[in-house]
Amino acid sequence: MTPGDTDKLAPRGDLTALPDLLHGAQHAGPIRDRRPVYVDLLPPCNAECPAGENIQAWLADARAGRHEQAWRRLVAIHRRVCCHPCESSCSRAYLDATVAIHAVERFLGDTAMDATRVARRPGAEDTVIIYRRTAAQTPSHAHEVHEAEREGVRINWLRTSAAFDHDELQVELMELDESGRPQPTRISRPVNAPTTSGHCAKPTTDPTTSN
Repeated sequence: MTPGDTDKLAPRGDLTALPDLLHGAQHAGPIRDRRPVYVDLLPPCNAECPAGENIQAWLADARAGRHEQAWRRLVAIHRRVCCHPCESSCSRAYLDATVAIHAVERFLGDTAMDATRVARRPGAEDTVIIYRRTAAQTPSHAHEVHEAEREGVRINWLRTSAAFDHDELQVELMELDESGRPQPTRISRPVNAPTTSGHCAKPTTDPTTSN
């Protein structure tokens, strides 16, 4: 063996050292005597949510098209005034960008407005929203109501679906009780019947100046 061959056998600093089989337990080398501990913690977004929403659950429902189920999981006030601290702690920020959680919240409050406006644009002859509360009680912004009506969407406030009669949708009139909750009146009429001021409440704010 030449001196050059000896240099080739010398240990290199960039290689992992071989295990010491002579001094390990049962001469099998080093044995791991510790195990990782798995801790069940809340995801960062859930931990930051003031209301403790199960964000992953309703996002999964929304992605699967179960919009009503996702909507029912939400705390109502979060669909409007939430400052969405969940997005600030989203782990996706370290990969690409945070999940637009608040945008999905807004979508689940405004599906009816969006659907009717989109239906009008390709040429739908008539689109109607039937809402059992007043305009002041709708989760939609006043400017969204204004834009929908400007595009030709008809909104029946204080109405609820009653029945189909010879291809005509019948709606039942609603009225507010002392607590402001809508109550049925057992009075039905066709959805295309003209509304009166007593049953068609208008927005309480000017839509053109609403934020």
